[in-house]
Amino acid sequence: MRIRTLSVLLVGLGAFAWGSPGRALAQSIAGTPRVADGRAVVSLRDLARGESERSGHGPRPRVAPRPRWRQPSAAAAPLLPAAPAAAASGPPTWPGSSFPALEDDNDSIPPDTNGAVGPDHLMVTLNTQVRVQDREGTALSTVTLNAFWAALGNPDTFDPKIAYDPFEGRWIFAVVANPETRRSAVLVAVSQTSDPTGAWNLFAVAADPNRKLWADFPSLGFNKDWVVITANMFTLRRNRFARTRLFVFDKADLYANGRGRVTVLAGSSGSFTLCPALTYDDALATLFLLDDLDGSHLRISTITGAVGAETLTVGTGFVTSPDAWGVTPPVANFLPQLGSPFQIDAGDARLANCVFRNGSLWTAHTVFLDAPARAAIQWWQVGTDGTLQQRGRADDAAGQQHFAYPSIGVNADNDVVVGYARFSPSQFASANYSFRSAADPPGTLRTDTVAKEGEAPYAKRLGKSRVRWGDYSNACVDPLNDTDLWTIQEFAATPSEQFDRWGTWWARVAVAPSGPVAPRITSVLVASAVERVPFSYTVTARGTAPITIAVDPIPPAPGLGFEGVTITGTPPAAGSFPITVTASNSVGSDVKTLDLSVLADLDGDHVPDVVDDDEDGDGFPNDVERALGTDPRNGRDTPFGGAPGQHVPLDASRLTRTVMRLRFDAPGRDSIGLAGRLPVPSGFHVAGARAAFDFGGIVKAFTLDRRGRSAGGTRDHFAVRVRRARGRVPAQEARFTARFRRGSFQAQLLDEGFRNDDVRHDRHMVRLLIVFAQSVADGDAALLYRAKLDKAGRAKLVPGGLPGPGPD
Repeated sequence: MRIRTLSVLLVGLGAFAWGSPGRALAQSIAGTPRVADGRAVVSLRDLARGESERSGHGPRPRVAPRPRWRQPSAAAAPLLPAAPAAAASGPPTWPGSSFPALEDDNDSIPPDTNGAVGPDHLMVTLNTQVRVQDREGTALSTVTLNAFWAALGNPDTFDPKIAYDPFEGRWIFAVVANPETRRSAVLVAVSQTSDPTGAWNLFAVAADPNRKLWADFPSLGFNKDWVVITANMFTLRRNRFARTRLFVFDKADLYANGRGRVTVLAGSSGSFTLCPALTYDDALATLFLLDDLDGSHLRISTITGAVGAETLTVGTGFVTSPDAWGVTPPVANFLPQLGSPFQIDAGDARLANCVFRNGSLWTAHTVFLDAPARAAIQWWQVGTDGTLQQRGRADDAAGQQHFAYPSIGVNADNDVVVGYARFSPSQFASANYSFRSAADPPGTLRTDTVAKEGEAPYAKRLGKSRVRWGDYSNACVDPLNDTDLWTIQEFAATPSEQFDRWGTWWARVAVAPSGPVAPRITSVLVASAVERVPFSYTVTARGTAPITIAVDPIPPAPGLGFEGVTITGTPPAAGSFPITVTASNSVGSDVKTLDLSVLADLDGDHVPDVVDDDEDGDGFPNDVERALGTDPRNGRDTPFGGAPGQHVPLDASRLTRTVMRLRFDAPGRDSIGLAGRLPVPSGFHVAGARAAFDFGGIVKAFTLDRRGRSAGGTRDHFAVRVRRARGRVPAQEARFTARFRRGSFQAQLLDEGFRNDDVRHDRHMVRLLIVFAQSVADGDAALLYRAKLDKAGRAKLVPGGLPGPGPD
């Protein structure tokens, strides 16, 4: 058995030289704009189908990188007794759903338990696998974690985090990759719709362009403008903590599958595990972050500014606790269990999740208390100015029960669930949670509830000294009603023949509203129509009936009308139309803006036209430059780096064109067609399996399966005849259409043509690159179609290497 060898660094979280936190000066830090170093689009449905078709043995077990602490600059805070907790009052809530999430496949310890909830799906993201379930727990798609991200260059991924953005109906998924190497990277993916089994936009950013640091333990947050991933950065030479680093992505750019625009911010050397807030307020421009400063204070920081010009301000507020806590346990394997001489690793006091809700910041973490020594859960509600609104603990003062690896979820009414794992000498490690109602006494939780009992002792080490658990868990609100609360937790499962096993478990806490509920608009507030094509959009809202829906203006857009809850009609022309939507009842109202885009359809085929822009104005489309890695007319420049007039002589024999990136999922039914409109005479003919055309003519549609084969089992061939005129290839305008079983896509590419020394007629070669994402059969790969022109200006276009002479 191969076990990844990783050095372990564990040091205390010491107090930093801030002086009194209440008097510390905030530190503002500007960032560096960048774009993603790699991009891809994948379909989770296709990836899962491909994995189910593969045969062979599974991956070898590995130990995931252990989260590392920063170096202490002072002694760690002592272990102190817990403050007494008041008992909660009121009736207990009741469990809604409870079922398995993902089982241990013996690939990795620990699982790094994480998951999120959408309107129709649950998504589980562990160090081992990614699974999508329906809301009753049925598995719909399962792939390995590395397979999900393989299109970005087969990175070695770990520490997954997932969230659902209820305001725009998207899933946000983050990991870090390639630990302790110069290739360390931060990866982020966003779903293209609210269905996580469908297509995802993937982006990769180098963790450190200087290749001296590597990224560990990401934290994930978002607001209306940004997706924020923070990471702890460690040196490659000695694995010492250097600083935090923040990757502030333009959310709109990610959702539009843009260039992956990101501002990289370096946290101060005194900041560690800055936890960005999941911001449930679609009007708030500031994104808040929290961290455990020194074992007696929380620190508040902010990200502000325009998109692309963000500023990090560290220490905008400090929250003082009524008592201190220990930030690391007396020994690493500290948590007791029944039936084993081995105790379980307790982790540390860093914050693992943070929620902004109803004007407050909420968080939870493990703390270590004394007399007797034990692990407890500490949870907080604090104001954005540092005001302590309430703090509570899940704790057994007798020290018989230990609680660790918590997460917190908050609903619209400020009801809370805190999920965690429970450990005791009298039980196997279990998945637990506690609920509190907003009406309960401050600082209290209701009864500790077992979601899933432990089934056996757990001492899985894979050759290491620590019995790893965690490293975290998750809790979240249900976007269907904004009141129910979910948590996903780890428990000790029944062992296999060779290994002890962990398991993960979902629990839903059903929360009844205390009275009439004001309406909340739940429909996704981004919609697109196509000009001259019938369109319909339905507004949905939740709350106490009856609910009245209104829109402004009337009509909402040219050609559209509104009746009841539905916008319908046929828009006559393209444009952007913001529409104010109001839901109201006897309790209150909710007002949102629907962003409606009507897309152009110049050729009238009911498929929106998508133009590939030329952002740097050099005459070459963006996607061509991305595929090449350089500006085709200026080889010294990276993509988008060229400028008009900065062209250099080009070796035409190395020219590559990118047509488009496609994913085929229905062999024999998905196809790509190419058509062109050029200022030269066009012609077209078919001879057997070949189709010849002048540039400016039409290429026949051809059908390929996932392996690049035609429906008949042979590779399609077709010829390219390039018409030359006095030493030049004329300017071209070509349209490429992909027609899929589930819809169609169009793209338009413009080419300024070549002149004089740029074309060497007797040796000119055109290479046309068509990329089919091979997610099912062979892993991601590219099929290269090349054409070599003979002296008559004709060429044969075939998959793979250089073909023979073109047709006569």
